[in-house]
Amino acid sequence: MAQVKFINLTVMSDKQETIEKFVFEINSYKLNSYKSESSCTLNDIEYHLRACLLKLNSIHLIHPPSENYTFSLSIETLQGEYPSTTDTNWIPTDVHEGYKHILPIKSMTLDLFRVNTFIMETSRKGKEK
Repeated sequence: MAQVKFINLTVMSDKQETIEKFVFEINSYKLNSYKSESSCTLNDIEYHLRACLLKLNSIHLIHPPSENYTFSLSIETLQGEYPSTTDTNWIPTDVHEGYKHILPIKSMTLDLFRVNTFIMETSRKGKEK
């Protein structure tokens, strides 16, 4: 089984530009402690991720929702690791946006996840087009 580092929820405009990005970091030391008490299954991870997503409903959004917004949900694994069994085809993502500055806003720990919210400024901003 591949070891997941991050699960990313990215909100994008109709031009496929990133509006907001939420990063769910899976803390491996907590994952290991769960394994020592009982095995941590995919259902456990889905349960904790669902709880984190429900908490996102209660936060103030930087941009009001728009009908033209879409989202993507992606995972980042440790380098060179891929899921061992899959029901669907995994599509490697293209890293097309370079981020010049990352401004942290808030971090909180919820069970398996450390949720980090931040503003990511792209290198295309301002004079650096």
